[in-house]
Order: sequence, then C-alpha cells, then structure tokens
Amino acid sequence: TRTERLRLAKGWTQPQLAEFLGVRQATISRLENGQAESGPVSRLLDLLESQTSLPPPAAPSPVPAPERAA
Repeated sequence: TRTERLRLAKGWTQPQLAEFLGVRQATISRLENGQAESGPVSRLLDLLESQTSLPPPAAPSPVPAPERAA
C-alpha cells in the first residue's frame, strides 16, 4: 500500500509513522492491510509523499503458464 511504501521509504516503523501522523499504530496497521485512507490522514500522507521519493509499486509476479500434457 502507499502507506507501507511511504513508511519504508522513510525507514520508519509503524509506531514512528503513527506518531508523525498523530494516530495509533493500529491505524497504520489497518491502512497497510487495505483500509481506505480518509480525511486528515490522507492529506498528511499526500504531504509526506510529496516530500519523499517513492519507488514505484511492485509489479505483480507473472503467473507461469500451465504445463501441457504430452
């Protein structure tokens, strides 16, 4: 997720990002597990993202083609 990529790009732990954003660590965990960003947290993440060079999201691993029976 964007939250996790930002956190890792900064070299921060979940508690460190939570402190920066003024939320609980559990909130960071939920965001990293797919909960939608909202309100002030989203705007703070936008600001942090604008100040951080983020690597592009990882591409999904290619799925190998099934082997054909001979």
